[in-house]
Amino acid sequence: MKYLKDELYSRSKADEWRKAYARFEKEFLRIKHKFPKGFVAEMLENHAFHDSGIRRLTLEIAELDKEVLCIELGDGFDSRIMHTITLRGISALNVNNVLWQDWLYAEILPQKKGQFSLEAAFSDKGSLYVEFKKLEYSINNL
Repeated sequence: MKYLKDELYSRSKADEWRKAYARFEKEFLRIKHKFPKGFVAEMLENHAFHDSGIRRLTLEIAELDKEVLCIELGDGFDSRIMHTITLRGISALNVNNVLWQDWLYAEILPQKKGQFSLEAAFSDKGSLYVEFKKLEYSINNL
């Protein structure tokens, strides 16, 4: 994580956390036009899907440069809502201990050659890092 570091995620460092989140948000606003409007709204209004839970994580490996990662998140505020984030053109992926954990916060940042990274932190030290070319988003009622 570039801005939202684990050590800031505590009540004793709430002011530092708010400042770091504001810096991340400023950078995210510069690239928001690259993502679906609904996704941008959720990132900004619900603090990067805070308290959502992974319902399903699917990796499709069809052919080189066509890998797809699909992340289905149960909404942290309304259990009747499912968010689906589909990442295409995966070039890096690291998943660590994400089962049965809450999604705490995430950063999406620009990377080299028209790619982006999504990095999410979970309760109990779980993490997800993925570099991708394209993001698709949908929200559905269950």
